[in-house]
Amino acid sequence: MNRRIYDNSHLYLIEYNKVQKTKRIQKYMLLFIIIEILVISVLVVCALVAVDNKGKIGLKELLENMDEAKHHNYNGSYLSNRIYGVASPLIKRIHTHEKLVDLYLNGISPIVTKPQKPDTTPMPAEEKIKYYLFSLHDNSCKYSVYYDTEITVESGIKDDIEKELVVGYKSELRHGSLKVVNDYVRDPINIRDILQAPLVIKKPEEGKPSILIFHTHTSEGYCLTEEDKYSDENTTTDTELNVVKAGSIIEKILNEKYNINTLHDKTVHDQGYNHNIAYDLSKQTVESITKEHDSIQLIIDIHRDGAFDGSKKYGPTVTFNDKKYAQVMFVVGCDYDVNNPNPNWRDNFKLAMLMLEMLEEKVPGITRGISMRRDPYNTNLADRGILIEIGFNGNLISEVINTSEIVAEVLGEIYSYEE
Repeated sequence: MNRRIYDNSHLYLIEYNKVQKTKRIQKYMLLFIIIEILVISVLVVCALVAVDNKGKIGLKELLENMDEAKHHNYNGSYLSNRIYGVASPLIKRIHTHEKLVDLYLNGISPIVTKPQKPDTTPMPAEEKIKYYLFSLHDNSCKYSVYYDTEITVESGIKDDIEKELVVGYKSELRHGSLKVVNDYVRDPINIRDILQAPLVIKKPEEGKPSILIFHTHTSEGYCLTEEDKYSDENTTTDTELNVVKAGSIIEKILNEKYNINTLHDKTVHDQGYNHNIAYDLSKQTVESITKEHDSIQLIIDIHRDGAFDGSKKYGPTVTFNDKKYAQVMFVVGCDYDVNNPNPNWRDNFKLAMLMLEMLEEKVPGITRGISMRRDPYNTNLADRGILIEIGFNGNLISEVINTSEIVAEVLGEIYSYEE
C-alpha cells in the first residue's frame, strides 16, 4: 500500500492559503464599501443639481442632520425625501460593514444580541391627564374635554365637513371664529392634519410651578388716556402701563383663583437693545428659570402689537356687556429651521386654537386669529409655548386689563384639573 508522505512544507502551504483567502475577503468587503460610497455621492450630487438655489444645503449638513432633513421636504427648498430614503439606509449599512471588518481583522466574531425579555415590573400609576378634542362643522369649530379615566383617546378630531382646511403662503383661512393667517410659511399648513392628535394637558405638580410668564419686549407700552394716543412714545419702563401689567394680572388670577402655581418674570430684555437681540436675552432668562423649575409645562411670552391710524396710535376694541376689550392675537412658530427646531409646534397651535375658541365664547370678537411664523420665537423652550399679542400701542391700559382677566380665566380653565 502506498503511503503519502507529508512534510512541513505542506503545513506552510495550508497556512498560506488561509491568509490569502482572508485577504481576498477583506478586499471584497472594502470594495463593496467603496462602491456604496460612490453610489451615495452620485445620488447626492444629482440631487443638489436638481434642487433650487434657495434650498441647497451642504452634504455635510445632510449627513449630520439626516433625521432633520427628512422632515424638511418643502417643495424643493430642501433635499427631497427620495434622497433621504436612499442615502440613509446605505450610510447605516456602511457603518455596519465597517464594524464587521474591524471585528474580523481583530479576530473577534460578531455577537448577535438576543431580544430582551419583556419587563414584567408593574408600571407606576399614570399621570393625571386630560384631553381636548376638536370637532369641525360647517361653519364652526368645537372642542370637548375628557379625563384619562373616561375614554381611550385615539383621535383628536371629529370631522363632519368636506371643506379643505389648508392655509397657503400669503393667505388666510376663516372657519367660524377661527382665523389663521400665513404670511411667512411658504408651505401649506393643513389644519385638519394638525388636529388629528388630541391636545394633552398634564395635571400640574402640586406645589411646583407649572406656568411661566415672561416678556421679550418688556417695555412695550399702552396708553393711559385718550390724549396719549397722539404721543410719539411707544415704550415705557412703567410696569403699570406696559405688557408687564398684563402678565401680572394673569399671574395673580392663576395663582389665587385657580391655584395654579405661576411664575412671572419681569426682566427687561429690550431697553437699549435691538428687538432681535431681545429674543436672545429672553431665551437665556427662560432657560435659566426652566432649569431651576423643571416642572414648568407652559411658557407664555406676552407682547402687544403696534400700528398707527394716521397720526394716531391704533387701538381697536370690542365691546361686550358695556366693557371694552383689547383684542388678542396668537403667534405660533413652526419647525422650519434645523438649527432651531420646534417639535411641539402642532401642540402649541392646538393650545392657541383652544384658547381662541374659549375666548370667543366669553367675548365674541375678542380675537384677531393665529399668525403662523417660521421661527419659534422661544416657544420651543418648554413642552408648550405660546406668544400672545394683547392689544396695540393705541389701546388704553383699562382695555388691556379687561382682556388680561379673560385670558387668565381661559388658561385657568384649561390647566386646572377637576376629577
